[in-house]
Amino acid sequence: MQKTNPEIFKNNWEALKERYPEMSERLKGTMVGDKYELFQQPNCMPNIMDRATKQPYYIGQIQEFMKKNFVGLELDNARQVVFLGFGLGYEIIYFIQAVAKVQNTQSIIVIERDIEMFVAALNVTDLTQIIRDKNIHLFIGLNETETYSVFRDFFSKNLPNLLMCGVTQPVFTSSAMRLNKEYYMLALRTIYESIYHSTQNFGNCPEDSLIGLENMLDNVDEIVSNPGINLLYDKFKGRPAVIVSTGPSLKKNMHLLKGLEDKALIISCDASFKLLMRNGIRPHMVTSLEREHEVQQFFDGFIPEEVKNIYMTACPVLFNHVYKAYTGPKIIVYRNFDHFKWLEIERGILEIKLSSSNMAFKIAEALGCDSIILIGQDLAYGENDETHATEVPFSSEGEGQFMVPGNNGQPIKTNSGWYGFLKAYEYDISQHKGRVINCTEGGAYICGTEIKTFQEVIDAFEDKFEPLNVIKTELAKFTSSKDDMERLKAKIEFTETEVRNIIDLCIKGSATCALYQEELKNTSTERLREIRGQILDPRLEINKKHNDTFQLFLMHVLQSYHIKFEMETIMMYRTPAEILSNYHKWYAFVGDICEICLQSLMKAKDKLYGKSALS
Repeated sequence: MQKTNPEIFKNNWEALKERYPEMSERLKGTMVGDKYELFQQPNCMPNIMDRATKQPYYIGQIQEFMKKNFVGLELDNARQVVFLGFGLGYEIIYFIQAVAKVQNTQSIIVIERDIEMFVAALNVTDLTQIIRDKNIHLFIGLNETETYSVFRDFFSKNLPNLLMCGVTQPVFTSSAMRLNKEYYMLALRTIYESIYHSTQNFGNCPEDSLIGLENMLDNVDEIVSNPGINLLYDKFKGRPAVIVSTGPSLKKNMHLLKGLEDKALIISCDASFKLLMRNGIRPHMVTSLEREHEVQQFFDGFIPEEVKNIYMTACPVLFNHVYKAYTGPKIIVYRNFDHFKWLEIERGILEIKLSSSNMAFKIAEALGCDSIILIGQDLAYGENDETHATEVPFSSEGEGQFMVPGNNGQPIKTNSGWYGFLKAYEYDISQHKGRVINCTEGGAYICGTEIKTFQEVIDAFEDKFEPLNVIKTELAKFTSSKDDMERLKAKIEFTETEVRNIIDLCIKGSATCALYQEELKNTSTERLREIRGQILDPRLEINKKHNDTFQLFLMHVLQSYHIKFEMETIMMYRTPAEILSNYHKWYAFVGDICEICLQSLMKAKDKLYGKSALS
């Protein structure tokens, strides 16, 4: 009896090429028959059998198998589901037909380990609607090392899916779990891990983000007066870069940096800087992005002559006194925060994650460096539980300690803080087109890196290209513009008016919420719609009339709260009255933050105009 259907395969393949072109290229040439064998009994749907064990994927009548597979499925408000296993596609089709509407499911993420299994499904099941559905996302044949980066990328680029993290629930398909339980459990854990880290990228607390905004406004003189990293984009194409971090292993190979100044671009993290200088090693750049007062200790104490050729390459969320403490030249680097776009003073925006080492990597990448070499990037405790190669004024250690794979193949102890940096590195490396060589002697393994000794790598350096001259030549093209300052003054005047209007709308929204708070406890559906319109009207007006200011100037400060609020709202979709009653919190919080941001804006205005702007 015919098991495969060429017409079904053709239609599925065309849909796959259209929606998932990269996947179709990976699947091209995969044939069914190596591991599995399709078979079909009379009056039954096609089935598939493991050739080695002779065990069918679906046991008994497939229709009955489907029903039993979903009996007792403990789902509640499963707005987004993660299917662990795809099989021949019967499970997801059954779920869409029998379960999705009850659960109000809006997004389905499908993970299938086995490429041959998926190709078999393309041969026997009409999957065209599933493949083309923008709310269904297929991840086929991912290996364990790439799963995190793939899902980190997915949630970073798909905010609606990230917002549904609180209502994301797994669907365990019994046959897939029987065959590959360990893989699917790891994949599920990785999804939740990537969601957590993607959420972290929006900031942990408004207070921290507010410091960054205030510091940016306080650093306007530095921003206007100094060149940006954008002047150096792609100026080191094909050249190596060495990133020097402060892990406990750094002392083991730091001495090998001497003499490399003309053969590699050397980028030091701020915590490594003084240690390098004490040992006669002069990096070309020093990165910094922490909003901590103690960062000044990494840069102070140098006379201008010592650091005249070493560029403080920092994000202007640093405290202004940190900039003032450094007597050498500076380069401005923006993180991908919207308030830097609000400035409209171009200096170069990079997708920087959590640490100054992550920052150094993105700089090397932006400059076009072909090989990026890591030393001192332990992200783990040293042999005697050392945390750093030198004393540091504050620590990035997290709370929990646990074991991860080490560069030497043995488990090594890390903590939650360093692990976040490690996963940020893995994501960045997955997006990077060049080589990343980890020459850290010890430390945690970073997926995507080559492991070599530093001596082995530098022995291959041949050309002298004088990085310092390249930097000086390109930055000499920079001229400070008075137009930047005048444009910024006009921008501040406009934004002041906008923020005041948003504050008024928040006051209006809070008053409307208070007016209907009692009625929301017991009201009809029709009346609820009327109240909903009045409560949401101020927020809609903010989005419609003041969206640029709200998004570009305010959102980075608000977003950690705003994201949490949206997540909680999605979780409460079955209680619309409760959602509306909670909006008084949103208006109160946004209004309070706007008041604080307005004061910061007025201080910047005072500084720019040289007179009191607070009166």
